[in-house]
Amino acid sequence: MQPVDPRLSLTYLDPKYDSFVVSSVGDLTGVTPADIPKISLTVTADYEHELANADRILMHVDFHCEDKTQVIEGLPAFIDQDPVTGVVNSFQPALDAAAQFTREIESLNASLTYAMDNGLELTVWGRNLLNDRVIEQIFDSPAQVGSITGYPSAPRTYGVAARFRF
Repeated sequence: MQPVDPRLSLTYLDPKYDSFVVSSVGDLTGVTPADIPKISLTVTADYEHELANADRILMHVDFHCEDKTQVIEGLPAFIDQDPVTGVVNSFQPALDAAAQFTREIESLNASLTYAMDNGLELTVWGRNLLNDRVIEQIFDSPAQVGSITGYPSAPRTYGVAARFRF
């Protein structure tokens, strides 16, 4: 019998652009880059129990969370510019349009495996068990001025798996 094998990972980041004068949405100098949470934490635990017949039960659980972060710094299609000359009046609308898109992640995954001594393994698993839905990425929609397209995170999923090791 194995004891619980816990692991912990904690990251603290406080990035800022030292100098980013010519970004696609204007001067981002001093701004925190998007998609980098200040704090992220992952906690994982595995447990293995051997049965009298040499079969094993394996359990795994992991939890990952990320602090609130902005998804993107700015959306270039929202730049205020003269439609005739193309001269930029203000980058601020592009920054304001993007500011509302933030995300916070809390994801729980787990699995339970019955591993037979003959090599057959049967697993029941679940991903994103809290059904934490966020927008992973956004961008200006191609050929649709003023529209935004985004990619959502995967929904709660679960399933079974069978594997044979020889």
